[in-house]
Amino acid sequence: MSEPDAIGAVTIHRIMDHDHAVLVAHGRFGPFLQAFVDHTNRWEAEMDGLSFAMLRQGLAASALHLSSRPVDESMGLSLNFREPPLNVFLAGDAGNATVTGRAFLTDVQTAGTSRLFLQNVRGSEVQNSVIEITGLDVLDVFEQYYEKSVQTPTRFFELEEENRFVMVQTLPDVDLPYLRGLTREAITDWLATDPREMDRRVFRFQCGCNPKRMLEVVR
Repeated sequence: MSEPDAIGAVTIHRIMDHDHAVLVAHGRFGPFLQAFVDHTNRWEAEMDGLSFAMLRQGLAASALHLSSRPVDESMGLSLNFREPPLNVFLAGDAGNATVTGRAFLTDVQTAGTSRLFLQNVRGSEVQNSVIEITGLDVLDVFEQYYEKSVQTPTRFFELEEENRFVMVQTLPDVDLPYLRGLTREAITDWLATDPREMDRRVFRFQCGCNPKRMLEVVR
């Protein structure tokens, strides 16, 4: 049994499922999200339920995403939702293993559709992606990004066990019908078999930015 994570941290475990050619990353995000909650309590305005749920999912998905990225890569992600008008900003650094985020509810400009803007920075190389998105489930939005932009089908799940999130990525020779048909119950049962871990990384919620500074970044 591993030691519980400190407040603000999550240990992301990565496991290779050779039978279906997928890579599974998962973690219990309770202590990580507690730091996020403590941070939001210092903001001037109380966060509404929808924004809180979106950020909770977005922070977990961002950490899982970065856990499988090169260590010299960082990202800035903005989700612009048309209805209700809402911006969700997420940022993370694979090398520092940190993730942060903020939601903006006022003075939100929208287009005809909801959109995702992602900037990946790796050394001097900057890559920008923009896709149209549907729905308000941020885990599903991450799946849309992988399908449309990365063109690598990937699934994200929040398990019934509180604050446990999972990412399932394709590998060469993936069993695609298995991946597309994968359910939360099935991945829960598979993890319960205690499959052998390939590696692990510790990510932390870390934000030294005040709301004014983060708004400037989003603009």
